[in-house]
Amino acid sequence: MRFHRSSQTPINGPNNACGKKPASAAIINTIGEKITYRDVINIYETVEIFLREKSVGEVDRIAILTKTEINLGVLILPIMNNAILIPIKPDMPEEMFEYNFKLLGVDYILTDDISCAGCIVAEKMGLGIFAFQISYKTNKIIFFQFLIS
Repeated sequence: MRFHRSSQTPINGPNNACGKKPASAAIINTIGEKITYRDVINIYETVEIFLREKSVGEVDRIAILTKTEINLGVLILPIMNNAILIPIKPDMPEEMFEYNFKLLGVDYILTDDISCAGCIVAEKMGLGIFAFQISYKTNKIIFFQFLIS
């Protein structure tokens, strides 16, 4: 995955990074899928509002379990602006998820695959699960739900 850099560094999200070229590619993954700065901003704002509405705060730890690197790239900024980010490989065995979740003090899981082993473990542990899906036709989050309270 490549992050495209601009002459400005994002301070409060991607708005500062896109400058005058919101249609420029912000993230390109290894198979050539890309998301523009404009799309990143839209997703960023949606995720930020959702996290604030769910009272996710700076001390909360969110583990990201995602099948695609482009989803990880898009979700890093809004999470880091609101909580502690913990990226975790989604293909670990169940016992490793439980060990890591306990060791790292995970409060919530953010995932695009609610059937993954990590979500099954999170549910058993009573962790909050945020599920999402990004449409690559529109590059917008089309589903976002808090599954466990």
